[in-house]
Amino acid sequence: MGSTVRLRAFRPDEGELLLGRLRQWLPEAVAADEAAFRAQTEKRVADSGSWSDNDELHLAVEVDGQLAGAVQALSKYYGLPPGVYELGIELYSAENRGHGLGSEVLRLFLPQVFEHAAIRLQGQTHVENAPMIRLFERFGFVREGVLRGYWPLPDRCGAVALYGLTAADYERNNL
Repeated sequence: MGSTVRLRAFRPDEGELLLGRLRQWLPEAVAADEAAFRAQTEKRVADSGSWSDNDELHLAVEVDGQLAGAVQALSKYYGLPPGVYELGIELYSAENRGHGLGSEVLRLFLPQVFEHAAIRLQGQTHVENAPMIRLFERFGFVREGVLRGYWPLPDRCGAVALYGLTAADYERNNL
């Protein structure tokens, strides 16, 4: 691989980039209430780097000294039971994908989640996203189901595969 991956807090000047990512994913919602999304993003940046009062962890992914993505464990925002977290992982640039950086991110991130008394970490990806599916499976996540007609695509609604990793899986696999 050859790249140095580091997980860290977001810097205040990176908030605008995060807001731009939200504009890409949720254009209508952000346009309808830009001020609320801006405030939420500023709070996320300010709270990043450690577990927040909301029991969430937001970290910047830095590769060779440059911001390359984000990883997070979300909980109460999604209304999940205590100890259950939703994994979010994104590498912003296509140039950073396919080189093992996702594996390095999870290798650094999983201990932080499970040492925080997580009982379960779950994630989802489009059923055609083979690299993310391989990443989940490499780290012991188990495919638990498929939501059909769930993922909005330009020409259709695609299916999403759901994956879960329990604390027992994590310990058993010595991850």
